Amino acid sequence: MNTSSDKFVNYYELLEIDPKAGPQEVKQAYLEQVKRWHPDKNPDRTLEAEEKTKVLNQAYHILADAERRKNYDRMLRLTR
Repeated sequence: MNTSSDKFVNYYELLEIDPKAGPQEVKQAYLEQVKRWHPDKNPDRTLEAEEKTKVLNQAYHILADAERRKNYDRMLRLTR
């Protein structure tokens, strides 16, 4: 799971979307992943589900905002 010491997380891969996906696609992918990883739906993997949900929330927070997404895309290009 991602921590500050781990490598850079590709939010597009996490949400299983194309980097050119529009805002509606980002939202739909986020909602699908949050439902899949919600801790209540993964009682046998609660800690993993909680961490995954946090990262998914962070991904949506960044990709749903045009300015944050632009900055994220710049950083993503630099990590390749």
